[in-house]
Amino acid sequence: MEKHSNIKHQGKTEYQREVLQRIKDHRIEDSLSQKNIADFLDISYGQIGNIESANQPHKYTLSQISRLCREYGYSISQLFTGNPDCSKEELVDAIVRYEEGEK
Repeated sequence: MEKHSNIKHQGKTEYQREVLQRIKDHRIEDSLSQKNIADFLDISYGQIGNIESANQPHKYTLSQISRLCREYGYSISQLFTGNPDCSKEELVDAIVRYEEGEK
């Protein structure tokens, strides 16, 4: 697995920003609007904008990411590691890094 910096940039680590960018890329590839995602997750449209913004500290919860993966067929391994065939250990480490942010 690639090494990622845990240096925070505007409230999110570089790694968190990478995961969020992968989710945004999937959203755009699937022609889904921020409003589509907001409605599905039952959160405000503005919250999605904050999540996708590098200038805001907001991020998806693990529960929200899990729901998006199930609904839209996204690979959780791909989102968190960039590798759909990563090991379970790599995936768990990546999820912990996302959730904990900077230590």
